[in-house]
Amino acid sequence: IVWLRKSAQNKNAAAQICLGRILATTKNEYQNDSEAEKWFKFAVDQGFPNAQACLDQIKSKINLIQQAQIGDALSQYKLAKLYR
Repeated sequence: IVWLRKSAQNKNAAAQICLGRILATTKNEYQNDSEAEKWFKFAVDQGFPNAQACLDQIKSKINLIQQAQIGDALSQYKLAKLYR
């Protein structure tokens, strides 16, 4: 992940998408939705194909988590299904 991050920092859009996906989907200490969102935004800014779809998906996930945290039952249910 170290070299992938360095490549992403050097404006490699493919690395930005890969890093964003790892950060968004892993279930270990690297999981970080807000950082994933940041890398997807960088890739969108560079016009990388499918980057907008990745960004929209992580924004939806972040919104779902926020709604679940404030007690929205439907969001809690959907979030539970995501982590099943």
